[in-house]
Amino acid sequence: MIKTENVVSFTKTMIDMGESTNMSAETAATSLARLANITKLPQDQFSNLGASIVDLGKNCCPAIKKLVA
Repeated sequence: MIKTENVVSFTKTMIDMGESTNMSAETAATSLARLANITKLPQDQFSNLGASIVDLGKNCCPAIKKLVA
């Protein structure tokens, strides 16, 4: 569950991912929230996670959905 104080940042990151990748904002939200929960990522780090995944997708694996699946 996304904490109230992190909702705006999380939402912005997911919209940005939806605009800059081959996945929808909804898919990004579900996948990144799941990954963050598994890795116990602090919720204030969603933008860093999103940027890292986009960078990997541009420079390594064009199928970004596979990175977070």
